[in-house]
Amino acid sequence: MKSWIMVLSVAFATLLNADHFYVDASRPDDSGDGTSWATAKRTIQGGVDIAGGYDTVWVTNGVYNEGVSLIGSETSSNRVSFVGKNEIKLLAVSSDPADTVIVGAADPDVSNGCGPKSIRGIRQGSYDKVTVSGFTITNGYSSSSGAGISGYHDTSFKVTNCVVTACNSSVRGGGVAYLTIYDSTVQGCATETEAGGTYLVQAYNVLIAENTAGNNKYGCGGFQGTYWNCVFSNNYGYANGTLGSGGALGRGIAYDTLFIGNKGKDGGALFHSGEFYRCVFTNNIAYRSGGAASTYDGGSFTFVNCLFVGNSAGDGDHSGSGSVLKFRDTNGDSAVFENCTIVGNRAYNIGSALYGDRAVTNIFATNCIIYANIDSSNGSTNNYNDKVVISYSLTTPMPPTGEGNITAAPKFVGDANYHLKWGSPGIDQGMTIASITDDLDGNPRPVDGSGIGVALYDMGCYETVALPPPGGTIIIVN
Repeated sequence: MKSWIMVLSVAFATLLNADHFYVDASRPDDSGDGTSWATAKRTIQGGVDIAGGYDTVWVTNGVYNEGVSLIGSETSSNRVSFVGKNEIKLLAVSSDPADTVIVGAADPDVSNGCGPKSIRGIRQGSYDKVTVSGFTITNGYSSSSGAGISGYHDTSFKVTNCVVTACNSSVRGGGVAYLTIYDSTVQGCATETEAGGTYLVQAYNVLIAENTAGNNKYGCGGFQGTYWNCVFSNNYGYANGTLGSGGALGRGIAYDTLFIGNKGKDGGALFHSGEFYRCVFTNNIAYRSGGAASTYDGGSFTFVNCLFVGNSAGDGDHSGSGSVLKFRDTNGDSAVFENCTIVGNRAYNIGSALYGDRAVTNIFATNCIIYANIDSSNGSTNNYNDKVVISYSLTTPMPPTGEGNITAAPKFVGDANYHLKWGSPGIDQGMTIASITDDLDGNPRPVDGSGIGVALYDMGCYETVALPPPGGTIIIVN
């Protein structure tokens, strides 16, 4: 007990002795001591340099496009860098990132801007914990990962309430890399390889939009990492005249995340592999195959409680197949769909919503609704092909393999509302999957949706709320 008291006492004393330093772009130079607004530093790097561990550097409104730092043997410079500054905080005074802007620079001697004269936005140069909050970082260029903000190969760098935009890297991570990011935006960034927006991040409530990647690589919005409550929107695979795959994300994991309007060569939203729980995929386009996702070279996907609607392989000008998923290889590729709803997706050539184009059978769908997906080559409904094993699902025609399937219409609540009406044939007709304890809305699963006195799993991504007792009412409290 005494040892713990001593540790807490030392930590409390450290916080009490922490200093505050100040930065103001309107100051004439960095000659001030930075200990007050009247003597503030002009550059952010000037403020960081005089701060120590546990200190806070406050930055007032302005545009910060001066000051350069270089870490070790790295070739790209930084507008701001941290080395040996454990638990330091860099905080904008304003809560609006538009008020406090850090501007990098392109190398004018290199066509892509990512040469030795390029300047990144912010760089963590050691494993010390760093927090940055309240900035817009723009026009960062780098020949290494994270042209906007880059951590030091782990996620101890914490970024909150920031906007990273129009940053460019010649390698993975045009926007941000190696960090944990909260309540922020990564938009309009680019790379010539994978990860136009994010690379190896932990992301919470982040908008990842309009980022690009190319040179036949993949993960245009992001590459690897884990994402919670994020939105991947309108990321696309095109750079330097070549197409990239996986318009939103390559090799990632996501929870409660929306993938909307992304475009890629193979995999309008996803490419290669990943795990996705309670996610929505809508209006994503693959120019060649896999409107929502495409596997490759041993990749595997897991989808649980996900909704797929309005995705397409091809777009009328380009032909494609597999409006939701298509296998691109036979090297152990696999995909599992559990309690997913797959409705109203379209292939502009041949091929079903779930489409395996090799001899293997490694696509498995259980407790799913796979319905009204269109093959535009002949206008017919085409939900799956013979490489898909379907069980305890609602689809047409009756699958030749698997068990517990039904072919009746699902009876959704209404247009664009894919909850099941009471009385739907998909209610209480799924099999028990003990690892699934909730639905896309986060409601408990299973419940007794048909009034038989037993809680059973529904088909599809939504669990129907239990029927009210005879003559009674049901009250739903959010």
